[in-house]
Amino acid sequence: MTRRSDDFDDYDDEWDDARHLKPHRGLAVLLLGIFGLKTCGLLGIVAFFMGRNDLAEMDAGRMDPSGRGMTQAGYIIGIVSVVLFLIAIGFVTLYIVAIAALH
Repeated sequence: MTRRSDDFDDYDDEWDDARHLKPHRGLAVLLLGIFGLKTCGLLGIVAFFMGRNDLAEMDAGRMDPSGRGMTQAGYIIGIVSVVLFLIAIGFVTLYIVAIAALH
């Protein structure tokens, strides 16, 4: 029995047509990473998780790989943003502990 195109859902692995891949979110991941680095570290966390998930989807063949470069850049910037955010939280915590210890 042959399968018709109606038998495939939009994200079926056997469907090789690029029109049926999820669209990439490379620009969104990149912008979230940049904004996370420049303004709010929480956006970097979002960029990190979105980038990681999108790269996994691209590797599995379920997402359009044309935005891979932007996605990887946003993912890496998201990692840097998260690290800097955690360092800043550590310094704020040390500052509060030092102030509390002096009183």
